[in-house]
Amino acid sequence: EIIYILKDARNYDDKTRSYMAMALSHFGGTDTVLALRDSLKDPSEEIQIASMWSLGSLRAHEALADIEIFLSSDQPQLRKMSAYILGVLGDKQNASNLQPLLKDPVNDVRWNAALALARLGDDSGFETLKKMTAREEFLSSGMQESEIETVMINAIKGLALIQKGESIKIFESISRNDKNMKVRQAAIDALHYQKN
Repeated sequence: EIIYILKDARNYDDKTRSYMAMALSHFGGTDTVLALRDSLKDPSEEIQIASMWSLGSLRAHEALADIEIFLSSDQPQLRKMSAYILGVLGDKQNASNLQPLLKDPVNDVRWNAALALARLGDDSGFETLKKMTAREEFLSSGMQESEIETVMINAIKGLALIQKGESIKIFESISRNDKNMKVRQAAIDALHYQKN
């Protein structure tokens, strides 16, 4: 029934159908994955994003090629989600496809590409991750503190995965000086992770 609603664009709006795509993340099986892969062809960006998210949640490696296509989308939200999901799925062969997004004009896309590369064990996003830990980079961005916190914590986790020696100084500085307790704790955890 969920798949039926997802496919029925005539009787259900995009929001309802995107909820159905997300609901499918709780079910496994060939039919579910095929329906989600098929819904990536839907003209609705909302449904494409929800379908990518569910395929990532289901660890549907067979959908890698379908998701890679969105790396070159005109829509930043689609590039951002596809980069994220490719990092989640963890296929190291995708690193070369993600690297061009490190020069994307949209911050979120660059950030997700750098994080995805770190998850794949690729350090080419190191400079981007480093900038993401620099609080001064966000001073004129208009971002809320909660958003800055999320970006910095994710960047710290990404740097910890890469395990470059240079990251230790970054973690030490943040753990002592950042004004946000959660960000400082993430840096402390990263130091512990990198030193062990």
